[in-house]
Amino acid sequence: MSYRTIVVHLDCGQRRSERLDVAVRFAEEFDAQLIGLFALDLYIGMPPAADAGSILVEAELRRREACLGEALAEFTRKTARRADGAQWLSSEEDAAREVALAARFADLIVIGQTDPITVTEDGISASFAADVVLTAGKPVLLVPSTGHFEAVGRHTLVAWNAAREADRALADSMPVLERSKVVDVVSFAEDMHPDDPDAKARTAVKTYLKDRGINATVRRYAAEHLSPGDLILSQAFRDAADCIVMGAHGHTRQNEKRLGGVTGTVMKATTIPVFLSR
Repeated sequence: MSYRTIVVHLDCGQRRSERLDVAVRFAEEFDAQLIGLFALDLYIGMPPAADAGSILVEAELRRREACLGEALAEFTRKTARRADGAQWLSSEEDAAREVALAARFADLIVIGQTDPITVTEDGISASFAADVVLTAGKPVLLVPSTGHFEAVGRHTLVAWNAAREADRALADSMPVLERSKVVDVVSFAEDMHPDDPDAKARTAVKTYLKDRGINATVRRYAAEHLSPGDLILSQAFRDAADCIVMGAHGHTRQNEKRLGGVTGTVMKATTIPVFLSR
């Protein structure tokens, strides 16, 4: 199994370069087609309607045009070795919608963690990452807003429970798990009673991975006094994992998209890349 087509979202943010570097390395490793999608939201960062047509609007439009040119030059330079396997797209209407459309014909989507301080300057909405995860229908790799990630998926922590989303994440991340040196499958229980209701499912997960050549450790931990999201992040830190695989929970109701509490906590606070599937 492999990722044959990868889409990386690019914007006006400074973290664009790190995100692109991660995507380029994945594309090279999996010999995948890499699509660089520069996508902004039309009204984010624009002056109020009362100032429309003013010098402020013109300045913002020039800034966006400069961002696009810089992003294209960087993408072209970093994909030069595999130019035949690189494609450039751009849009300045609805970034999340454009990424979701591109995801229909891709195997993996690479986006950035929302930075509440720079999000407006980056040119995307505060809900962009959540919107992509909940609507793309494909696995999403979330790259944190700080840090450098030379290697992703050498030591992988899989946050697993008996939910459908967790099983989907396990299957979607198989190209990463197959090349991970260490795979830890972890779950948490408030009651560590010997009669574990998910014991058979946990054994099945270990067998599923072993049949694919993955010698994973599968462990259940006491929940302690942390929220489920904080437990995942804490365990990833203790295990020195370089990425997390997890199912994404959330819902869309009357055009409002909301992440589940665990998903939202991890996406907001993670300091290592996260693979999310829904």
